[in-house]
Amino acid sequence: MKWKIGLVLGLYLGASTGWTANKAGVVIQNSTGEVITRCVEFEEEFVTVEDLLAQSGFAMITEDTAWGAQLHYLHDDGVPFGVTHSQGWFWNFFLREDDQWISAPVGISSATAVDGSLFGFGFGAWGEVELPQRTYADVCEVTNQAALVIDHSNGARIVQVVEFYGETITGLQLLLKSNLDVVSKETFYGTAVCAIDGEGQPADDCFGDAEGRYWGLNILDSNNAWAVSIEGAGDLIVRRHDVHGYIFGLWGVIQPPIDRSDIFEIPSGIPFWGSYWN
Repeated sequence: MKWKIGLVLGLYLGASTGWTANKAGVVIQNSTGEVITRCVEFEEEFVTVEDLLAQSGFAMITEDTAWGAQLHYLHDDGVPFGVTHSQGWFWNFFLREDDQWISAPVGISSATAVDGSLFGFGFGAWGEVELPQRTYADVCEVTNQAALVIDHSNGARIVQVVEFYGETITGLQLLLKSNLDVVSKETFYGTAVCAIDGEGQPADDCFGDAEGRYWGLNILDSNNAWAVSIEGAGDLIVRRHDVHGYIFGLWGVIQPPIDRSDIFEIPSGIPFWGSYWN
C-alpha cells in the first residue's frame, strides 16, 4: 500500500494564468456538520475526482489500494496513516445528479469531473450522511473578491483585488490569481513563498537572503490591524473580502497599515492607486 499526502499546488514560477476554461464544485461536510465549498478550475477536458481534490488545495491523505485511491483525510477531518475510526466513520463520496446527491458507484480515482460537475464528501457512518442541498450554481456560478497587499523592502506598495469563483480558495491560490510573478517551494512545513514581483530568492535558495529577509505573511483582522499568520499561504482559507499582506524584511518587521474599506472600493484586478504606492 502507498500513502499519499496532498500538498497544494507544488512549485510555481511566473505570473498566474488567471481564469481557466473548466470548473467543478466540491462540497465538504465534516463530522460536526460544518460545510465548506470550493470551485476548482482545471484546463483539461476532464480530470479524475482524485486529481480535482489535489488541485483544490484542501489538505488530503489517500491510500492506493487494489480498488483505487481510498480517501482517509480531507480538509480538517478524517483519520491519519493506518488508523481506523473508532465508530467506523469514513469519507462518504457523492455525485450530484438530477438535483440530488447519490452515493458514488465508483471511487475518486475512477470518477471523472468535467465542466459543470459537482461532488460531495461527508465524514460519517455509512448511510447516515446527508449533505446540504447545494447546486453547481451555488458553488461555482458566484464570484468573490479578496485582496493582496505587497510591501517591498524599498517601501513600494502594491495593493490588488483578486476575483475568484466560489466561496473559498487558498492563500497560495490567491497569490497565483494575481498578476504578480510568484516563486514558491514545497517544504516539509508546507508551501514557502520565495519571491513576489521580482523580489526575494529563487526556489532552490528560498531562505538564502544575505540579510536574512523573507516574505512575511500577515492577515488583516476585523479592526484593520495586521496579525502575523501562524499558517502558510497554502494552508490558509480565503473568503470574501479577506486581505493578505506580504512584507519583505527581517523577522518582526511591522507591515504599514491599511483600511479594508478603502481596498474594496476599487475595481477588481486594478492595482490600488496605480501599480505602485510609494
